[in-house]
Amino acid sequence: MNTDCMLVPVEVTSLTLDSTVSSPVVILTEVGGRRTLSILVGHLEAGAIAIKTLNADSDKPLTIDLVKLAIEQLGGRLTRTVIFDYVENAFMARLFISSKAGTTVIESRACDAIALAMRCDGGIFIEEAVFDKCGQARFFTEPNQIKNTITSSDTIDFGKYHLE
Repeated sequence: MNTDCMLVPVEVTSLTLDSTVSSPVVILTEVGGRRTLSILVGHLEAGAIAIKTLNADSDKPLTIDLVKLAIEQLGGRLTRTVIFDYVENAFMARLFISSKAGTTVIESRACDAIALAMRCDGGIFIEEAVFDKCGQARFFTEPNQIKNTITSSDTIDFGKYHLE
């Protein structure tokens, strides 16, 4: 694990549907910057992210809620999530969980890590090398690029919640 890398803080700024692959996409934007990274996510993960984004409650607890509860009941706290690699069309992340025993690092898919970070109010970061590795094909640098992409995409309908 590289501890000398530059971490770029990001926030979830949008959730949309990529009509070319019929998959939800979460869009992360650099805090105080212009770069934006789009990550394809599964429908279940998109639902978990949408529920948190809308400050809504689900009728039944989601798996991600169980993970959050387990971390808390074991005396831990998710302090940050770091998207550290892009391998075989999938983003990988590390969850940093602090407790009295120290810090535990768990690797996960980025989509699950983002959903958990949003539930735990943990910061989300992207290693600078991920932006470099993905190049222009995976992120937008101009605000108009992302605006055009979002407005030309279908919105996602999650039951009674409709995102635009």
